[in-house]
Order: sequence, then structure tokens, then C-alpha cells
Amino acid sequence: MAEIPFRAIVNFDAEDGGYVATTPSLAGVVGEGATKREAVRDLEEALEFTVEDMLVSGEPLPEGDRFAEPPAEDEEEWMIRVAV
Repeated sequence: MAEIPFRAIVNFDAEDGGYVATTPSLAGVVGEGATKREAVRDLEEALEFTVEDMLVSGEPLPEGDRFAEPPAEDEEEWMIRVAV
């Protein structure tokens, strides 16, 4: 089974007091949580749903992210792999 690697960027959301996880490959797909791990898990679930929806509708899938670019000083980087 093939997988798409997604780079998850996690930031603290001072307004809500939790964490937000995003990925460069699919703008608008977001995960939120009280902890970094919860935000990444929420993003993973959102990515799984989005990729499944893209497969069903025949949309082209993203190639995935490269991990050469270091995260910004206030960011933390995680890797998520979504099966296709």
C-alpha cells in the first residue's frame, strides 16, 4: 500500500490556548487540540478523510511534502503518513 508523507507544522494558538497543526500540501486542512499530539492526531484524521474524498471524486492526490526545509523558530514539525 502506498503512502503520502505530510509535514505537520504545529503552532501554539495563544487566542484559544491550544495547538494548531497544518500541512503545506493541503492548505485549509487543519487539526486542533489541547496538546501538540492531539492537534497532530486531529490533522491526521482530517488528512485521511480529505485523501479518501479526493480518491472517490477522482481529484489528483498531492505528492506529499519534502522535509528539507527546517521549521521556523516558533514551530514544531511532525511527519504524518496517510495510506492511499
